[in-house]
Amino acid sequence: MTVEGKRESVTTPRRSKTITFSLPPEMEAQVRQVMSEDDLSESELLRQAIRLFMEERE
Repeated sequence: MTVEGKRESVTTPRRSKTITFSLPPEMEAQVRQVMSEDDLSESELLRQAIRLFMEERE
């Protein structure tokens, strides 16, 4: 649907939660390096790391 030629925005609720945390500068640099090398977003890299951690705990 349009309103005066503009597309109406429809928002859907997020299915994920946002988590904020801190890292030491050295670890943050390592995260950035892996993100660059593997072409991953920060979120995807951390999701993968958490999945691996959780699998190892089982």
